[in-house]
Amino acid sequence: VDISEEMAAVDEVWHHRELLLRLTEALPIGVLQIDAGGNVVHANERLHQIVGVPRLERYPDQLGSIFENERDALHDAVAQVLSSGVDANDEYRFQRPGSRAVRCAQIAIRALRDRSDAVSGAIICVTDTTDATRMRQELEVRATFDELTGCYNRATIMARIEQALQT
Repeated sequence: VDISEEMAAVDEVWHHRELLLRLTEALPIGVLQIDAGGNVVHANERLHQIVGVPRLERYPDQLGSIFENERDALHDAVAQVLSSGVDANDEYRFQRPGSRAVRCAQIAIRALRDRSDAVSGAIICVTDTTDATRMRQELEVRATFDELTGCYNRATIMARIEQALQT
């Protein structure tokens, strides 16, 4: 019995799987794959570096460093993606275990589908946006206030006067 075609197909699947695993490890974002039940299928090393949590079995535990008051919104978003297949994006704050520093992350949730087009799980991509968020806030302060006096700057005062005159 010649099984060379079957072996070639198995080799091809293995090579594609290896390629995808290596790609997730090379990405500068955290990647978390979950099944339809919320179990972790794969998490790349960058995810662990971002959230400061080792590999855990369930996604709520894996992303447990997200602020408690924002977890419900994340769980609702994941549940919505898993039930409807509609993708979701949002920003969340978190603290790594043992750290007091507040960090920010952009989280994108994308549905995965099987051959029958049913949702079989999701990919959760986590991008640490802490530095960009801080820089944006700093630019907003610089654009609004005079650095020397701490008062509103001329541009802000003129904009507020214009706004007041229009109402």
